[in-house]
Amino acid sequence: MSSLNNLTGVSKIKDADLVFLIKIVNKTHASIGMTFLVNGVFMTGQLISGKTYYDAVSERMRESGEAGIALSNYFTNSADDVYSPAQDEDAPTTFLHLKDVKVKSDSGQLNEIVGAYFRIKVEEVDGHAIGSMS
Repeated sequence: MSSLNNLTGVSKIKDADLVFLIKIVNKTHASIGMTFLVNGVFMTGQLISGKTYYDAVSERMRESGEAGIALSNYFTNSADDVYSPAQDEDAPTTFLHLKDVKVKSDSGQLNEIVGAYFRIKVEEVDGHAIGSMS
């Protein structure tokens, strides 16, 4: 029974190659077309830096009126705190960030999520490929 209790502390694995790609994107602010399998769902889009993600979400929130401005400030501050140029080497790799996202449905069709930016826990990625599905 004690061996079952030990299993509750098991942590998930972060793919070293994917972490490397995230570091490159965070450092260069380039984007890379990628496809991911996340908890059984295929997703495709452009892998972007955390800074690009936060800046885009901040801008999107700013367009939403007074409450949106407060949200925008939160995302701007997060971008500045976590993804500042001085921290490029140490930017976190816990999450990956996607834009131009499409999700593969059960019928096999790719459905675009217009204007969405995704933030996904790296440890939840079951597989990945460089290149976007079309």
